Amino acid sequence: MVSKPKRVIKGYKFRMYPSETQKEALNATFGACRYVWNFMLDVKKNAYLELGVNLNYYDTVRGLTEIKKIEGSEFLSKVNSQSIQSELRKLDVAYLRFYKKLGGFPKFKSKRGELPRPKGLWLPASQKNQCFSPQA
Repeated sequence: MVSKPKRVIKGYKFRMYPSETQKEALNATFGACRYVWNFMLDVKKNAYLELGVNLNYYDTVRGLTEIKKIEGSEFLSKVNSQSIQSELRKLDVAYLRFYKKLGGFPKFKSKRGELPRPKGLWLPASQKNQCFSPQA
């Protein structure tokens, strides 16, 4: 009897030293993701408490265009939209895990804690010590 080879999953950690413009772009992305998470978490929570309606991922993505039209939310248009949509997907997964009793209720995000990886960030194999972002 032949046994299957074991799968090895590797993880890598990188220390980044971004320039000032790259720092601003990364901070804008992190801030926008946190803003959208907190805004939609509040919307989903109120929709369920007041109307008894559970908003899914597609409802929140449709609502994202309305959020971008709110005065003072213009900064969302300057950030990579895939990063924001990824946060909405994670929020939907957090709600699904909560309903299946696999996790606690989603919490509001603060400036401290886990940061989302901006979508489109890539490390070319040919050039070491370099990291590229589509928005930076």
